[in-house]
Amino acid sequence: MSMANIRDQDSWVHQSDKEGATKKAKDLVRMAVANAAELSPLYRSTLPVVKRALIIGGGIAGMTAALNIAHQGFEVVLVEIEKELGGMGRKIHRTLQGDNIQKYVDDLLEKVTQNEKNRDYCCRFFRHQGKFQNSADCGTCHVSQGDKSRGTYCSYRCP
Repeated sequence: MSMANIRDQDSWVHQSDKEGATKKAKDLVRMAVANAAELSPLYRSTLPVVKRALIIGGGIAGMTAALNIAHQGFEVVLVEIEKELGGMGRKIHRTLQGDNIQKYVDDLLEKVTQNEKNRDYCCRFFRHQGKFQNSADCGTCHVSQGDKSRGTYCSYRCP
């Protein structure tokens, strides 16, 4: 890829000389095209992809992320420290507009549990207490932790 930076190297510099600016712009484009014609890739490599995602946090954001990834055909491992999914959504009952948060969380929970039984995509839920001791074989990791007041912080590095 090659770029002709006409704005910075030409338009602003030669504001009063339109003919000279046009000539220089043509030269910059010509040089960029000539440079691009000579380029070659540095190297080609194939990397293995692990089609599994680890979602830490089973609140609204975590469940939504898990469902979106699962609908794309990837296996999802959803980890929550509490007994049930829902996170802070379990403590809020209505929005300022009057929408029922509990119904929304219940609908999400139903979709996650239905996903667990569907063979097309998998969304498994684990309750986890304590720190992660072992590494999970995953291609991506999403941390959805909302309650920082308890002093529990998750950090995870996917290989």
